[in-house]
Amino acid sequence: MDDPSLLLAPAGFFLGMLVSSRIFRWALAVWTVAKERQRDPAHRSHWRIVAAALLDSGPWTLAAFVTVTILVYRSPHAHGWNILFYGLLAGLVFQGLMMAWMLRRLQKRKAARITP
Repeated sequence: MDDPSLLLAPAGFFLGMLVSSRIFRWALAVWTVAKERQRDPAHRSHWRIVAAALLDSGPWTLAAFVTVTILVYRSPHAHGWNILFYGLLAGLVFQGLMMAWMLRRLQKRKAARITP
């Protein structure tokens, strides 16, 4: 393994952070619109959920990521691609763990506010 290919791991990590942040933001937008539809009967338009689901950059980033991954892994590729994708996977896992930690922290705060 040579030194320049090791520089692809941090690049993959940052790419994974970028992809995961857009996916989480997209999921939050869809969840927010769905909760709004349940809470307020006046905002029951089906087009809001479609707009939140398709006009955000999250699903398109995910589709591009999956397409590039399939194209790279189906064809013969250099070892540097593996290092890039390992870094990307590390970024996705790190971002997921951070989101789980933050959600748990928010739930604890919410529970502390409810119980006197």
